[in-house]
Amino acid sequence: MREQLDAVRRRALLVLWSERLASVAMVPMAVLLGYVMLLLAGFSGGWLQIAGLVAMAGSLFWAARMVRRPGLAEADRRIERDSGLARWNLAMIEDRLVGAPGTALPAGTVQLFAAHRARLAREVARARVGAPELDLFSRDRFGLRALLLLGVVVLAVLAGPQAGPRLARGFLPPSLLGPRPQLQLWLTPPVWTGRAPRVLGAVKQVRVLAGSSLSLIITGVGRGDAGPPVRFAGVGLPSGPLGGGSFRARLAIERSGELQVGPFWRRLVRLRVMVRVPRAPVVAFAGMPMRDRDGREQIGWRIDSPYGVKDFSLRLRPVNQPVPRQKLAVPLPEQIVPLGARAAGVGRERVSLAASRYAGLPVRAVLSATNQRGMVGVSAPVRFRLPAPVLRNATAAQIFLLRQSLALHPSAGLAVGAGLARLGVQPPGKVTAATDLAIGVAAQRFAHGAVGHPFALLWRLMQQAEQGKGFRTAQRLAASRAALERALRRDIANGAVDQAALRRLVRRLEQASAAHLAAVGGAQAAQSAALQAQVNRAVEKLARRIAREAQAGETKRAAADLRRLDRMLSGLQHARPMSAAQAAQAQAREQAAQAAGRQLAQMIRAQSALLDQSTAMAHPVFSGMTPPGQVPLGPKAGAPTAGGAGPQNLAGAQAGLQQQAAALAQRMGAAHLAGVARLGAAAQAMAQAQAQLQAGDPAGAAPAQRAAIAALQQAAQATAQQQAGVQQQAGAQGQQSGSAPGSDAAGAGSHGGPPGPNGVGGGGALPLKRAGQGNAARRIERSLIKRDARPGLPAQAHDYYRRLLGKP
Repeated sequence: MREQLDAVRRRALLVLWSERLASVAMVPMAVLLGYVMLLLAGFSGGWLQIAGLVAMAGSLFWAARMVRRPGLAEADRRIERDSGLARWNLAMIEDRLVGAPGTALPAGTVQLFAAHRARLAREVARARVGAPELDLFSRDRFGLRALLLLGVVVLAVLAGPQAGPRLARGFLPPSLLGPRPQLQLWLTPPVWTGRAPRVLGAVKQVRVLAGSSLSLIITGVGRGDAGPPVRFAGVGLPSGPLGGGSFRARLAIERSGELQVGPFWRRLVRLRVMVRVPRAPVVAFAGMPMRDRDGREQIGWRIDSPYGVKDFSLRLRPVNQPVPRQKLAVPLPEQIVPLGARAAGVGRERVSLAASRYAGLPVRAVLSATNQRGMVGVSAPVRFRLPAPVLRNATAAQIFLLRQSLALHPSAGLAVGAGLARLGVQPPGKVTAATDLAIGVAAQRFAHGAVGHPFALLWRLMQQAEQGKGFRTAQRLAASRAALERALRRDIANGAVDQAALRRLVRRLEQASAAHLAAVGGAQAAQSAALQAQVNRAVEKLARRIAREAQAGETKRAAADLRRLDRMLSGLQHARPMSAAQAAQAQAREQAAQAAGRQLAQMIRAQSALLDQSTAMAHPVFSGMTPPGQVPLGPKAGAPTAGGAGPQNLAGAQAGLQQQAAALAQRMGAAHLAGVARLGAAAQAMAQAQAQLQAGDPAGAAPAQRAAIAALQQAAQATAQQQAGVQQQAGAQGQQSGSAPGSDAAGAGSHGGPPGPNGVGGGGALPLKRAGQGNAARRIERSLIKRDARPGLPAQAHDYYRRLLGKP
């Protein structure tokens, strides 16, 4: 009962407070409405604002003095009045039953008091408080409140669109009047990134590199006013005036924080700046380095550098070097990423390491990448052995051993000089007089410590001893080869070809190769003149093809052909003239390859005819069609005749074709021609097709016949590639001996520098570059494509042609 009465009393107090506050608030409301009427009427200015503030403060002070706090007794009276209770009934809730000390109360008295409390509880249960009663008449007997409200409405209508600005000028501080200042904010990355500044729009958070700078210009500030405050991470920043109400500030960002411009009531920007520290490039080997057939190392890598790469190199160090401080950096210039660009992905480069100072030694290799800031990333190390040049001259081999000793012991220059002196007195291998003189001069230079580039000098001596009389011509051939490769690389990069310059370079290469062949071949050079002319024509043809591809924008195909040309020129540089026996053997192999190519083309046509007849027998919709390519299938073409329309006749023709394939495989094997394995696979497929035809299932024979055609085409392609490619041992062995003479850093030949004549190839043969014999297969393929494109063909015909072409 007491808790219920306390809740009703609190409501009564709230009602009393609202009534008294409303009664005294009429005077401040009248002052406010009068001030609004003056503003709407067009009055404004600082003095009016001051007068309004003083009047409002006075009215509020008077109202605070006039208001009287209601008491608990007033709340009880309000409850009794609104509930219809007798006066002072609620005060009886404090009554208690009291008797004389030491005496018990009579039972009737106790029962009477209990009945009194029950009646009092019923009265409290129906106690309530009514709504507030505003006595406005006692405060405003003449109804001035209505007059003030009417005046505000009338003046607002008369002011029209100016009502809002007039009220804003009266209620807002003078500093907030006028147009909002404009802010221009842009971010300038560090100089080493090479990136241009960028304007920041309406963003609340931005991630920047450490060392970046934020610049801001504030315009539209009133003349004579101070610039808005600029703070970053709680620290104020100075802003310099630019004149005309404009200000500028600049911030060098080294840590994260929040940029705030303007006071809290008129904030221009709040920007959260997150700083990230630049990281070094991440680089790793994409597998172990592998040596290709040209004797170069295939170096593959993975790299991720968001800020570009200005230096990318392969660093080598011998595993068994006593003082592991001597390192060799092999630059990889073709993979350098431009300034500011992101380097990411997988790359591969062919690097000739046989001419490096650590040739023939086991090395520990790492990839090193440096970004534009100078941060270096290093890969995990790998170990492998560098290739060593193949040397047949004993004197050249001894010079190579001295070079290895100097690489492991850089302070052993005197010992190397003594070793060269012994070689000059008694050379273990045959050398020319010029080479003997060069060895003696080099020994004197090592003895007096006057060698600027010792490894380049020893490499040159080694090549001079190995090549003998052909050293000078090999130098000229290397220079002409490097000039041609540089010109082609430039054409590929620029997409423009200078045909006259290209012809001059090719002629220069031909003259240099002929002079080199005459110098090293002596009397036998005349026997290889015809083969040399064929090689020169092949080189010229491939160079022109690269130029056309570069001009057409086919960069990838031109780069692949340039690698083929590089291998061809390497073989040309290190080749020796053929003897009479070698020339006869090469001529016999060429004739065998040509005959095999012609017979393979005939067998492809014959097998295609059998496939057509099998398909026509299985599907009558093909019965009236001409065989693909419109090639006559008579005895002159080498095609077996079915003799009838039955599967048994087709099986007999298939057996005859299988016997031809087996006989051709034996002849090709005896002549050591490529494609024998694929020809054997074709014979097996023909045997399966024959079994299906004998069983009376031409539809089941079609897949085996298609497999036989594919195997025959692959055999013809392998034979043509063998006949057209560079097939000599001398060039392959010569590539193992390294790069340019006098080059201490490896890989110059792979990047357009002079690869140099190392002259270490043995008596190989000059390559033959001739057209292949796969043209018949290509004609058949083109005919199938044209037939498949004809309109009105049934769906079965389209499916048949697509299967012949190997399409799904």
